[in-house]
Amino acid sequence: AIPITMTLNRFGDHDPQALMYVLDEKIGDVRLQEQQPLPDRVSTGLRKDAIQPLVIRANVGDCLTLRFTNRLRAGMASMHLHGIPHSVANAGDEVGLNPNTMAAPGHALTYRMQVPNDPLAERAHYFHSGGDARDQISHGLFGALVVEPRGSTWRDPETGAPLARNNW
Repeated sequence: AIPITMTLNRFGDHDPQALMYVLDEKIGDVRLQEQQPLPDRVSTGLRKDAIQPLVIRANVGDCLTLRFTNRLRAGMASMHLHGIPHSVANAGDEVGLNPNTMAAPGHALTYRMQVPNDPLAERAHYFHSGGDARDQISHGLFGALVVEPRGSTWRDPETGAPLARNNW
């Protein structure tokens, strides 16, 4: 989770408090796009745009391991996945007497959960932070886990090359 200044249109309207999930190896690309002159700074969130919601892909039956680092300036943050079974140890929340499974700024933690080996799990599963959720989500801290059939492969829509990580 990182803070960014997200430009919303070619006139320069922007959200200076925007947040997003991004893979570690893509942070530099996000920072480059964030500094582009207008109108190139504006992202439509398509294809190889660096500024877009994070989409993670998995197959049914996979063991999903997510290493999450909170790089926000302040506040707890996490990854709370909807529709995937989880335990109190990896819920990405702090509810009732359950342990806190959120990360403080500058800290990291690992979430591990089993994607059900069931065709009914095939779909997009929404995830968001369990921290200051209303504020964090409204400023962009959300994404999707796309679960597909066992053996699925993902290809770049422009080149046909295999995708190893994420992309729309």
